[in-house]
Amino acid sequence: MLTAYGYSTLAICATAAAAAAAFGVFFVLHMLWLENWTDWLYYEKKILKRRIPLGKVDKNERNILENFGDLATLTYTPLLFLAPHLLHAVQTNTLDLSVKPIPIILGTILIYICFDLFYYFVHRALHEVPFLYRNIHKRHHEEHPVHVYLTGHAEYIENILAASPGLTLWVLATNALTLSNGRPLNLWNYVLPAVTLIMEFNTAHSGYLDHPLLYFTSPLQYFVKMLPITRKVSLEHEVHHLSMKKNYAPVFWVFDRIFGTDEPGNPDLFYTAEVIEPKFKPKFTAKAK
Repeated sequence: MLTAYGYSTLAICATAAAAAAAFGVFFVLHMLWLENWTDWLYYEKKILKRRIPLGKVDKNERNILENFGDLATLTYTPLLFLAPHLLHAVQTNTLDLSVKPIPIILGTILIYICFDLFYYFVHRALHEVPFLYRNIHKRHHEEHPVHVYLTGHAEYIENILAASPGLTLWVLATNALTLSNGRPLNLWNYVLPAVTLIMEFNTAHSGYLDHPLLYFTSPLQYFVKMLPITRKVSLEHEVHHLSMKKNYAPVFWVFDRIFGTDEPGNPDLFYTAEVIEPKFKPKFTAKAK
């Protein structure tokens, strides 16, 4: 698969690295935008609600380089399986740049399914096996309240174990479904589902009660939200960060309900800024469990 079309290993690795870096830049830019957008909705317009007060995120807490490296690391392996096809499409001038809504929507749903499939079991193991929690996953739970810059606050090995397999499966499935019979590679069939999931990572860690305005710049997220198996991602991931033992799957509730680790959360515990911000200390350190 990696040697398709006869490209050298160096060319494939360099292409994958460049694409991973581009996704990393997008990840960080979306974080910066989301911080400003949600601050405006929360502090100024009093629309969004939180369970734990945010205070003001210090510049040192943004972890820009760490977040960039996190996203680039977890996307690099999947991109190795796309790179030869991308090189071939560019070299032969067959890269398809047309926007085809149905394949893009279906591809977005597929990437979520593939991601959740692996992530639930690895994520649960990272919590329930003490050695794995202490040495790999604990770092991601060091701080409260949850805020967008905690998304990539994790050991790189964690993302290779938890996120890369599902994304690799998605790339392989998309290759098989869209490139058969010599059909050209459509760039948007890969880019738009991937960036939608990336934005989901950030909104899931925003700490706000789910609200349509959280997904203002990501219309494909609305299609996923309409699926009956989709959980209230931001609310229920907040529950995960507080309980440590619930809601291991990030997007769909299927595996959590099957294995008894689902906890829907209570939206009545979330309040607007003028109610909650004055009442509590803005930060506390989570206890390891």
